[in-house]
Amino acid sequence: MRHGNAEISGAFSLTTPGEAHMKRSTKNRVRGKVRAAKGKVKETTGRLTGNPQLEDEGVGDQIIGKVQDVAGRVQRKLED
Repeated sequence: MRHGNAEISGAFSLTTPGEAHMKRSTKNRVRGKVRAAKGKVKETTGRLTGNPQLEDEGVGDQIIGKVQDVAGRVQRKLED
């Protein structure tokens, strides 16, 4: 299914036209940075609303995002 310039594949997966041509390492780095940013938003929202579960989930997402970013960097070194 297409939506504007993006293609929606699956229930919540959004693929931009350029992503199909990205190296796997770049995709992992981008996805990691996005996940870390979403985690920071969750953490802050949880802290402001007094929801420790959401805050902890945000911290976890940040850690996973950072790990995914580092994995992308390692992949990049192996691709070169």
